[in-house]
Amino acid sequence: MRFALCVSNMCSRNIGPYPRLSTYLSALLVCTTFGCGHAKSHLEKQVLNLTLQPLGKVSKANIQQVGTTLNRTFNVRLSIEKPIPFPKQDWYAPRKRWLADPIVATPTKERTLYLASVDISRPAHGQANFGVLGCANGNAIVSTFRMKGNKDLLDKIAIHEIGHTFGLPHCPNKGCIMQDLVGHASTLDGSTTFCPSCRAKIGQWLK
Repeated sequence: MRFALCVSNMCSRNIGPYPRLSTYLSALLVCTTFGCGHAKSHLEKQVLNLTLQPLGKVSKANIQQVGTTLNRTFNVRLSIEKPIPFPKQDWYAPRKRWLADPIVATPTKERTLYLASVDISRPAHGQANFGVLGCANGNAIVSTFRMKGNKDLLDKIAIHEIGHTFGLPHCPNKGCIMQDLVGHASTLDGSTTFCPSCRAKIGQWLK
């Protein structure tokens, strides 16, 4: 700011025997303050360190599919870990489900997407224990339990939940992959990617 102010003061008057100098400094001021024509108008691409962590028994095909989808969609340095068991304290015996919220809220060294094949749940839609396809809070979790083998839905939910880890809320734009499912997986039937509004918010992380 001080540099721009000094240049502005110099340009406001004729500078000794060098009248063209003021013209040059004026151009420099515009370039410094507003950016030159060749300046980049978009955010620099960023690379995210992301861990794909299977929980319990998960098919190798599903692990590979989700890994491929994440690499295709996001600028990530992906690490696929060996399966680990669910934390015993997160078992909800009355509904025979695993609680998702404690898992995704647990801090990890790198952002993590947990992949499961069992029923997971969280408070949602007015119910204290509602079965879900996935959820996110810092980290994310996706379960294939309710997908009935729908590979396309698996890709979409994985992208959707990672979108939440970037801070994206549910999107009202029809066709956006960040739409709220409101309990119906078919909501994402026509969704293939992020809408322009969501893309503008996390574009530096997208391919």
